Amino acid sequence: MVTATKAEIWAALMGNIDEISPTLVEQLARLDICTIVVNRSMSENHIGGDDVVDAVIQVLAVQAKGYSILTWYGPNSEVLIIGYRSNELNLVDTKEDVSIQQIVAECHSDDRAAEVKFDATPWFRQASDDDIIALIECDWGYDRPADEVAVVSARWNNELRVFFEYIGARNRVDNCGFECAVYDQDAIAWLKVNRKHLYDRHDLNLFETNAND
Repeated sequence: MVTATKAEIWAALMGNIDEISPTLVEQLARLDICTIVVNRSMSENHIGGDDVVDAVIQVLAVQAKGYSILTWYGPNSEVLIIGYRSNELNLVDTKEDVSIQQIVAECHSDDRAAEVKFDATPWFRQASDDDIIALIECDWGYDRPADEVAVVSARWNNELRVFFEYIGARNRVDNCGFECAVYDQDAIAWLKVNRKHLYDRHDLNLFETNAND
């Protein structure tokens, strides 16, 4: 299951890949999506008349094949109408919906000379259910699934890139690993909204309750 905002899907289909993470671009490219209307601006493209009729006909045809329909009119007059498979794509309207709060994670080198706190929310947005389940099952940290959060996040986080450059330099002298942990309450709050099926399946409400007691 891929989680994305409507704006991100529009950017990917328009080819504006600098606006979203490379991993999310790859994930969206693999989805079964039927593009009906993707325009940069309503004012520039003047969708109306026969175009509207054609769009309606396409929507009905796509629905008949079992697709769900996504429609979006962006803040700068962007237009998006697509068909998608609801078992493949978890849609949210805005980035605020996805990142109700920041999911903080922390990693440090074994010698504690380098430590970084970073926003792991982008990792969660592009992660598969299996990736997140593995993280839950290792209690959110200090194991390979948590380390992967930092490794993948380094693709778009400069602080992490510098952190791993230090690890690499240190390893040229002697062995130095690292550990990573995700703040579980941040992650649970995010999952409750964005991956409710995982939140329910793993009884994460129990962890929330315990944390508040």
